[in-house]
Amino acid sequence: MSVTEQELKSRYAQLSDEGLLDLWHRNTLTQMARQVLQAEFQSRRMRPPAYEDPAMEAMPGEIEPWVTIARLTTATDAHILRARLESEDIPALVADEHLVTANWFLSNAIGGVRVQVPQSYVQRAEQTQKDLDAGNYALSEPEEDVKHCPKCGSEQIGHFNRSRKVSFLALFFFQLPLPFNSNAYKCKACGHVWTASE
Repeated sequence: MSVTEQELKSRYAQLSDEGLLDLWHRNTLTQMARQVLQAEFQSRRMRPPAYEDPAMEAMPGEIEPWVTIARLTTATDAHILRARLESEDIPALVADEHLVTANWFLSNAIGGVRVQVPQSYVQRAEQTQKDLDAGNYALSEPEEDVKHCPKCGSEQIGHFNRSRKVSFLALFFFQLPLPFNSNAYKCKACGHVWTASE
């Protein structure tokens, strides 16, 4: 059932001031109904309160436009950047991730997975992205202890792995499994072999 503008004018004219205010605060009015209601307020020399749209109260920074700062091939790379930005207190979101994940052939066609931030955060976000790309957030690797041969004291050592052939032959002929010991070292000077626990 369609209501005309004239019918709305006559209905609103019969309402009290409180009734008009109550109707104004409902978020179910159409654009035409809201305009007719504003005209009724003006005819009564009333000023309607500011209209509050609950959809606009979502999160800070959502009213300003969001800007794409990066286009990445995979959703994983995009989420790594998003997480880094959020750890720097920069709101960020990932767009088109599901489309690319569902049909990865489209990744290049649509420009990849987008990482977006509010316009006021663009400069900080771009700097954070440059730092991430430069490896400034990478964890430092622990320095490996310099090993010495326990027999001759030489620092010329290398990792020693038993031959796979020997292990497979021992398993096949003797049913004796020989593990691959990756923690073994061999001195290049004297040929001594030892494990890391020695």
